[in-house]
Amino acid sequence: MKPEGQVRHKLVQVRFRHLKREIRGGLSRRPQNCVHNGTVRGPAGALHVCMKGADSPGTWEGSPCDERYGGDARAAKCPLFACARTKEMLREGFDGFLDGASLPEIADRYPDMAALMWVLNEEVPPPAPLTDEEPSEEPPPPPVEPPAPEDPPPPDPAPEPPAPPPEESGVEDPEDDSEDDEEELARSLAPFRPPTWKLLLVSALLYVQRRVEAMLEVMRRG
Repeated sequence: MKPEGQVRHKLVQVRFRHLKREIRGGLSRRPQNCVHNGTVRGPAGALHVCMKGADSPGTWEGSPCDERYGGDARAAKCPLFACARTKEMLREGFDGFLDGASLPEIADRYPDMAALMWVLNEEVPPPAPLTDEEPSEEPPPPPVEPPAPEDPPPPDPAPEPPAPPPEESGVEDPEDDSEDDEEELARSLAPFRPPTWKLLLVSALLYVQRRVEAMLEVMRRG
């Protein structure tokens, strides 16, 4: 089965073609389209005659102008022919019939249009375009939806602020001070420090001195 859009487009085409046919037939030079054409009834039934001059019965001829009796040829050549309806009037009559008629009434005059309306489950066919050009065979392409806007890229992260320089404290580390003091003291005493052999000699002399003093103390007590 064809898509609904194609069926609806076909219905628009069919309605347009029927409208054009109605306008073409309503503007043609036929007896029933002439403003002077009328109907009289006689023993043989209704007869279309030319009513031009009927307001003067003494001179009115009442010439037949009926399709059944060569009326088409007469209307085509008649200098008094004047169309009774305009194109706009024919279109209004066509649209008015479709807007107010039931589906069976439409099917009686336009069966193909009624069949498409039945498929679409519509009571009124879509309006025909207001142009003289017949709609194309192919339905117009569906409107292209604009692409959805893309999400903007995330903003660049803000640069981190530089770390503040370490604050200088007015209080010095006592351990660092002590080490600095010891080093400074060692450097200051370095010129006065005697060599190692001198220290050993002094130590030996002091030892001998203490031994001698001890022996003298013993002898003095004895």
